[in-house]
Amino acid sequence: SHDLALQVIAMPMVYGILALDCVIVEMELMSATKQLVSVRMDTTAAIAHVARVSMMAYQSNLELADLYEAWALKNFCRLCLMRISRKIRREVPLLRRVLERRQNEDLEVLEVLERPEDFLFQPLEATTGMGIKVFVYTYGIKSIYVL
Repeated sequence: SHDLALQVIAMPMVYGILALDCVIVEMELMSATKQLVSVRMDTTAAIAHVARVSMMAYQSNLELADLYEAWALKNFCRLCLMRISRKIRREVPLLRRVLERRQNEDLEVLEVLERPEDFLFQPLEATTGMGIKVFVYTYGIKSIYVL
């Protein structure tokens, strides 16, 4: 879980570095500090080539940043679900003791409270996991298509 937490914590830094590289690429393009690639090309063709390569680098950096953002969100979801699972596991014995007392008092017990990990956590995990997976897969497919 520490590895996942570090990946989530690093997301702003990774995204910021890739966005800074985009700014640098654009600054180089606008200030004409990139050298023309080939002397065989005429000036207009060389400028168009440099602009095309710069835009490809710009778009690749943003796609990679978005892909890392999706990965970090997936790991954040996993961390949250781990935390909820641990909390439920710790509270289940206390809940069972309370239910045993209530059964001794002949009170009707809710079926959900008899197996909270089955009736509460598993639907939460499935629903959250499905949403995150759709988000991550969508970003992944989009990034693979663009890159």
